[in-house]
Amino acid sequence: MGDVNAMNSLATLLDDRLNRKQEAVDWYRRAVAAGHAMAAWNLAMHYVALRQNRLYRFWMRKAALMGDEDAAVEVHKFDADPAYITDPLAWYDD
Repeated sequence: MGDVNAMNSLATLLDDRLNRKQEAVDWYRRAVAAGHAMAAWNLAMHYVALRQNRLYRFWMRKAALMGDEDAAVEVHKFDADPAYITDPLAWYDD
């Protein structure tokens, strides 16, 4: 029904728990299109876990432009050091 938080939560469930990666990406993109910065961050994390650096950087920049402060910090890091790529496990408490 257009709830961006629900779109992002569904995408996270599909991505992290059900291993339905393409569906997750589709839902993250819908949430980003509706203005949800965290969904852009989550897409960046999806791609960094796959070691797809170009897509990680694209979505991280998008999240930063949408106002995500953590994403802005990450963008600063990879702009300062072209070899930088975050450790995806560093963002989880598990």
